[in-house]
Amino acid sequence: MQPQLVYIYIHKYKGLSRQGFNLNSKYQVNFTQESDSLNTIQMVPRLSIQLRHSILPHLFDPYITDIRGIIGENGAGKSTLMEYLTLVGHDNNLNYGHIGAGNHKDIFIYEIQVNGVNQLYVMVGSSWQFEAIEQFATAPIGTQFSNMDDFLYEEFQDFSKTKIIYYSNVFDNKIQVPYNDLKLISTNFLVRKDQEQTTNAKVQVNVLDSHKIMEARRQLEFVLQYRNQVKLPIDLPTEIHILYNSISRQSLSNKINAADESPELHTIKTLLTTWLNNANDNELFLANKAEVLLQRVYFHYFIDNLIADENEVVNSNFPGFRSYKIAVFKKLIALNSEGNGIANLNELIAFVEEEEHKIELNPENQKITLGDNTLPIGLGDAKLSNYLKSFKDFYELLFSQKTEIIVAGPLGLSIRLNKTSLDLYIRYFNSLFITTYLDFSFPELSSGELGFLTLFSRFYSLVSGTNRYSVIESHVKNLIIFIDEGDLYFHPSWQSKFIYYINQMLPKIFPNTRLQIFISSHSPFIASDLPTNHLLFMRRIDQSNISSDERQAAGEVMNVPNRTFGANIHELLSHSFFMKGAHIGELAKQTLFQLLDHLDGKKSIRSFSNEEIVALIEEIGEPWMRSRLLEKFEIYLRRQN
Repeated sequence: MQPQLVYIYIHKYKGLSRQGFNLNSKYQVNFTQESDSLNTIQMVPRLSIQLRHSILPHLFDPYITDIRGIIGENGAGKSTLMEYLTLVGHDNNLNYGHIGAGNHKDIFIYEIQVNGVNQLYVMVGSSWQFEAIEQFATAPIGTQFSNMDDFLYEEFQDFSKTKIIYYSNVFDNKIQVPYNDLKLISTNFLVRKDQEQTTNAKVQVNVLDSHKIMEARRQLEFVLQYRNQVKLPIDLPTEIHILYNSISRQSLSNKINAADESPELHTIKTLLTTWLNNANDNELFLANKAEVLLQRVYFHYFIDNLIADENEVVNSNFPGFRSYKIAVFKKLIALNSEGNGIANLNELIAFVEEEEHKIELNPENQKITLGDNTLPIGLGDAKLSNYLKSFKDFYELLFSQKTEIIVAGPLGLSIRLNKTSLDLYIRYFNSLFITTYLDFSFPELSSGELGFLTLFSRFYSLVSGTNRYSVIESHVKNLIIFIDEGDLYFHPSWQSKFIYYINQMLPKIFPNTRLQIFISSHSPFIASDLPTNHLLFMRRIDQSNISSDERQAAGEVMNVPNRTFGANIHELLSHSFFMKGAHIGELAKQTLFQLLDHLDGKKSIRSFSNEEIVALIEEIGEPWMRSRLLEKFEIYLRRQN
């Protein structure tokens, strides 16, 4: 069974109140409450479900059953509706205004195929008179009516093998919780969960660094998976830039300046100064020595985060730990005394491991009691050798024959993407502690291409396993996908390609899987790419003059304009897109209104000279408007004469 959403009536959730929303292009559903002809006080609920008789061809990939555009201005409730259909549909505790005795008044309609026949199910909230709704309903033959307490997918057995995906690139710091059947790839969710993935039992990694690291990994995995496919709608990068990060070097300089006020730093001030003096060679001279530059950047990072930073817990458990770190620092300086890098990383690692062995044998170390046995505590993640080994793995692969370095310079290097690139990035990822020492980027991409790469790489992470909190198993063959303002930061030229790219890419990422897709947007390009029966238009309700006790919904459904598919963008902006005629900037609009009042002889807050009028009209970019204003100006001149 592969259910498809058809309709939701929301009794009350945030700014949505007593609103019905058609969610499927196949059906037109209406729900009203009318006065009983015999009892004017009693309201009779009337539900109408009609099958749309469309002869339009199927416009999307065969595996995309439907695309629904939810279109409206900011504040119209688009994201609230998506939140209700995703997060609230998995946790009714989020719906504080909805839950309560006698207030279960949602109506949810979905469709499944049974033996090749479409079957509608109407789930009626328990606070409705169920028999009345079924009695007065107009619905296709065979429609099944059932009671529900609340709108929760887990209450419906038909959804047990369907997963719901929610994507949004908006970050407003809202906490979002994943559920078994709800897969989150929103920025709000990933910013927090990426930090958990990069911490890996170490000290917590910075939130933004964590998200940057994991976003780059998702993008790299997607690029490597699809880079050789010739039928992709977007061009994928063939190389990646690796830039050296100078934050740790600056941090070490700051530590030297603060050393006299810190007893811990004062003991290593001389070592820090010696290290930085050795590292102050002209980096342009080392431009062709990428191995040396990378080592220098990494060991700045290593010293800053692992040697010069104090860990009081480890120091208290291992009395010799501070001396061990100083010994490692001195060895590092000795091996790097020429300022040309460390020729043999194995020698450094062997020395560190030997010092760690001495520490762990110290009888003064803290011990742990397990039953009748008292055992010494091991260094565990505090072992510096672990981090050096991880860096060595990354370093050796980067400068091996398996990696093609295109160009190297004082700021970083560029490598050709190949089958070892992902392994290379994972090795870098494993070498991290708290922050980063390199920055990875795709230099060939425009902002629009990078936006699509972020979008599709997050979807791909659901099947690649990168996002371990949200995985789509291979046996799942029915997905309901919500993309909330996915085109928000795109230039209009990229917004015009959004539906096309979604149609091309998602069936490739989820092969042989039925996809029902919802896309919220305020862009007219989304509206012009979908027929009217695939659109849900919403508008904001002005509540500024209504008392807080009497306010109605913040957003409501409005009629969809006729023939949106392939419609002129400017017509959509001015007539259908809630801009109230403002398909130009507000300053330009107000200036032109003042000019029109002036030309019509009306009282205006501003007057214009004839020279200013000519110059202003010539500056207008819209040909039709420019022509009409010239006509008015000619009439104005004749009237003046």
